[in-house]
Amino acid sequence: LAPDNAGMGERDGHTPISEQPGGCMLAWIRLNHFGLDLTGLRVFDLMAGINLLCDRPEVDARRLGCAGLSGGCWLSQVITALDRRLRAVILSGFFTTFAQTVWHGHCICHHPNGIGAICDMPDISALIAPRPQLVESGIDDTNYPHQPAFSLTQRAYEYLGAADRLGLDRYTGGHLFRGEE
Repeated sequence: LAPDNAGMGERDGHTPISEQPGGCMLAWIRLNHFGLDLTGLRVFDLMAGINLLCDRPEVDARRLGCAGLSGGCWLSQVITALDRRLRAVILSGFFTTFAQTVWHGHCICHHPNGIGAICDMPDISALIAPRPQLVESGIDDTNYPHQPAFSLTQRAYEYLGAADRLGLDRYTGGHLFRGEE
């Protein structure tokens, strides 16, 4: 399943340039106005997609995994933490902390209102443990440093005796999905 997330692709609202902001920023603003959250909407969509997959006769619902790059990494992290039907995850190009992404001017759509008061991205990844989790991080992808997020998540896996189920692939390159490990 390759979803088109709310506020992106064909679901960007087709906002004309003269009516900026558009895309995910416009979706975030509109939802926020009603006390809702763009990440929440996208996760709701993903859960509906998982339900759809599980209903398909050709899909083995016991063997579902998830992978994503950048904003897809964030959503893969959140949906895998929340939905135990996902047995493994590959997180590529956005495995970091909220503070590190905010200081680099990253889009607000991946920063749910108030989340920093209760957790950070490594805390969300810790919820995935002990299920397998692979982090991909390009050496040249300096806007999204994998540390200290990886070390913090690693502590959770070690605590659960599952250190061998958390992997890190550091590769030469930038902000891209490698998928070789």
